[in-house]
Amino acid sequence: MDLVARIACRELDYAAEPDGLPLDPAVAIREILADTVAFEAEPYDLWSEMPRFGWPTVVVSGGRDLVTPPAVAQRAVSLLPNAVLVTLPMMGHSALDSREPAALDIAAGAVRRGEFGGLAARAHRLDALAPRAPLRLLWKAVAVAAGAEGALPAIPKPLRHVQLRINPMAV
Repeated sequence: MDLVARIACRELDYAAEPDGLPLDPAVAIREILADTVAFEAEPYDLWSEMPRFGWPTVVVSGGRDLVTPPAVAQRAVSLLPNAVLVTLPMMGHSALDSREPAALDIAAGAVRRGEFGGLAARAHRLDALAPRAPLRLLWKAVAVAAGAEGALPAIPKPLRHVQLRINPMAV
């Protein structure tokens, strides 16, 4: 297991106990990371500490986030005394990975200029900012591959397990 996987499991609880609900990412993560490291909770409860935070906080939430659903972001904003929620309806989990221009715009406004109060009203404009070209190209490639796969005929079940045996002596 590499260092990133160790941190993801031990500190971020990526291999959490599956909740049994549809689309639970914990099921897939547990299959991918067979030899997971046990989660070690922090020595404090972050949720109970949030009301004591004295700094402005921008919480960015993706409408398509299956890892940290919008309800978690809403809960955080309700507990933070000086927070604003920016919901990007078309974004998944990571703004830096999938909506980099929006993430940088949010950081520039909130951090550099101290203008975070109006960010929520700009959410739809921020969500409409085009992702970087390589990411758009990747999305197109995945869409084409998925379309091609869907157009291929299904392989009959008995043939899926047939192994070809090549006789090295036959020429």
